[in-house]
Amino acid sequence: MKKTKCVICVTTFNRIDCARINMEIIKLNYPIQWPIVHACSNENYTQYLEDILVQRQPKDMQDGALDLLISALEAANQNFNPDFIIHVESDTWLMNQAILDKYIQKLEDNPKKIIACSRWNSDRSQVWKESKKIRYFFSKLFKPLGLNFHIRSNNSLSSQFFIIKNDPKIIQGLQSLKSVPLKSSLEMELMKVIKTKFGRDSVIFLKEREPVHPNYRDSCEALELYCQHSPEEKIKVLKKYSTFKKGAYMENLLTSQHVEYYNFGARRD
Repeated sequence: MKKTKCVICVTTFNRIDCARINMEIIKLNYPIQWPIVHACSNENYTQYLEDILVQRQPKDMQDGALDLLISALEAANQNFNPDFIIHVESDTWLMNQAILDKYIQKLEDNPKKIIACSRWNSDRSQVWKESKKIRYFFSKLFKPLGLNFHIRSNNSLSSQFFIIKNDPKIIQGLQSLKSVPLKSSLEMELMKVIKTKFGRDSVIFLKEREPVHPNYRDSCEALELYCQHSPEEKIKVLKKYSTFKKGAYMENLLTSQHVEYYNFGARRD
């Protein structure tokens, strides 16, 4: 089998309209063509622009996300044997391939690095400020010193979007999880796999998006990453990239007078 430089793995439960537009962004607008492997657990979805569709049974949120991720990674290896894999959830649109190439190059240049990813963390200082907690004043003292007193969940990696070197130990580590423990999360388990198999120094952290919550959860301009849930916000993104080639699903979202159809049944907050 000829080795592929990079494969994009998309995973979807109920945001199937986002998934179709995501693939239009990739297939119609990325200068370099990368194959797409799409793992989907929505029974109403049929194959669109993806090269490989892996259909899965729906599960609860955490175990479902784990199952889709493993299934996509396995299919990417079986069909393309890539050097690098980019994983995105269906509503996470990456508008600029050059930014992805930049981080692929960083991974390629450093043998010790295995993954480029942001932590799935949050800045609690604003919440403390609004609730008038004394912790807010401590955070004001510690922030200038570079201390992370105000940051929660630093020991996690965003499973929503990451770039990895295609090392079998990553898939093996995820496969060893029969399910996501109740008191954990897929983001925490992903960090455990990376730390256990490769060490904490194997991560290239995406500083542009840290901390993810609350400021960069829905978008990160520096990465040209957009993952809003509401169709109205998605329309704004597509209008911003007005020169993009448009597929049928982009056109439909941009021209529809009513957007209730969009990702029907999915949460919009």
